[in-house]
Amino acid sequence: AGHTVMAHIVRPRKRIARASIVRRTIGILGYMLDVEREEVFARPVEDYAADIMVALGGHIATYIWDGKYWTGAGGDFKAVQAQMYTLAQLAAFDRQVPFKFEDPFASAEIKKDADRYLKALWDQTDRLLRTNWEDVKAIAGALMERDELTSTEIANILGIELSKEDMR
Repeated sequence: AGHTVMAHIVRPRKRIARASIVRRTIGILGYMLDVEREEVFARPVEDYAADIMVALGGHIATYIWDGKYWTGAGGDFKAVQAQMYTLAQLAAFDRQVPFKFEDPFASAEIKKDADRYLKALWDQTDRLLRTNWEDVKAIAGALMERDELTSTEIANILGIELSKEDMR
């Protein structure tokens, strides 16, 4: 539910195709799939912030819901780590190109700026989830009832109007 609501908020150009709490493989407790509406050849670096916030959405929503952090976010944290590495390699932190491309956080300046950036995204994700908590609860409740939600069901819960193309 946290991933779904965050995707709705920070990646509005994408269509949320499905959300599920059905365990698929070891370590994947469920998933949210959003897809581009149009073909994308390159993305602005800022899109990585949205990806990170969506990845953090489940973990932070669980904390808001239960007051504890749980162990289910391992895959999400790997995704965050990959996004942060890509950002560092694209000189997004402290406007420095890392000398060690394979270990961009070897630079103390890059690491410090990356830590500050990730904390800001964490805090922003927390604020957005709390502000949109009724939507999180609605998605979570529907998932508990049906295990999986389609694009149309998610749109109905979140009050999104889908185009005819999106309903295919």
